[in-house]
Amino acid sequence: MPTDSKWRTIARHAKQSISVVQAVWVQLLVSASQSDQRGSFSILPEDIASALDEEDGAVEAVIAAMQGRVLDGNRLTGWERRQPSKEDGASEASGVKGSSYGSYYIYYVYDRSNYAIKVAGSSNPWARVADMQKRSADKYELLCTMKTDARSGEILLEALSASRQKDGWFRCTQALNQLILNINNGVVNTVEEAVEFVASLPVEDHVATVAIVATTKDKDKDKDKEEKETREVSRSPSKAKKEDRTNTLKTFLDGCKANGVKPIPDDHPIRQYMADSGISEEMAQIAWLRFREEHTVGARKSKRYTDWPATFANSVKDRWYRLWFVKPEGEAEWTSEGLQAKRAIEAALAAKMQQEAA
Repeated sequence: MPTDSKWRTIARHAKQSISVVQAVWVQLLVSASQSDQRGSFSILPEDIASALDEEDGAVEAVIAAMQGRVLDGNRLTGWERRQPSKEDGASEASGVKGSSYGSYYIYYVYDRSNYAIKVAGSSNPWARVADMQKRSADKYELLCTMKTDARSGEILLEALSASRQKDGWFRCTQALNQLILNINNGVVNTVEEAVEFVASLPVEDHVATVAIVATTKDKDKDKDKEEKETREVSRSPSKAKKEDRTNTLKTFLDGCKANGVKPIPDDHPIRQYMADSGISEEMAQIAWLRFREEHTVGARKSKRYTDWPATFANSVKDRWYRLWFVKPEGEAEWTSEGLQAKRAIEAALAAKMQQEAA
């Protein structure tokens, strides 16, 4: 998208950056996909401005500059053209016919040789990836799939267009990595949810690449490993000793309290990492409280690790909870999710203090 001349023209006429143009366009795509009259947006410029933390005038200028180029009133002029009528050829190869809902998938394939991700549609992505592998020396890995209908896939490609390369391949960006994680974790289940999630991310996430790509393989491997170790522990004392080195966060925290030590030591590298990244002490505190809640009373309370400080460090570096974003020119700033978590935690602490004082 950034290399397409029309977007540069829109940015120039609106006197805004291409990143702002792109972010506004994604918001319009989301609205158009959710509208009763698909292809026509109903979201107000002021709501887009609030979502993007931009001035109303900036958003209005972008939408005005889009008129006659990609918009006709509140209609996305290329909407029908963007809706694919059939898949990428896998149905013919696999013998699967049609692209009705439930038999069509958006799939994500990782090219380990070229460090890129393909996002495409097929009624049989497994056969499609196998066919790709037969015709290439590159190593491909199917990361995840999402059931959908053939008409809705292109809107997601538009939402990810900032990292598009060619022939359906995309750079491995933070945005794409987080999307795949959420699909694998069951947080995102439809194309509409995927587009809405991508639109909620800061522009920087669509540009910044990541060194590690989320895969389904790791999750399956962990499950297989746990089952294997469970079987081996019953037969091998040495394996039992290894298992003893892992514990839950609650057990770890109880041990820290008993020994009078901090869960995250003052000299732990993550503290310097946060300082260097512009992540404030308050953000770090909210991140820790969110992490602690999830791993002591939340969905991940049964998780066991050997190194909990390192696990927390990973949650900060990979932005598990999307509490902040970092602008190129300054400090980290709260996201809407971050502000929501901050207010909820502050309210809970205030209620606890009031109860103790009573």
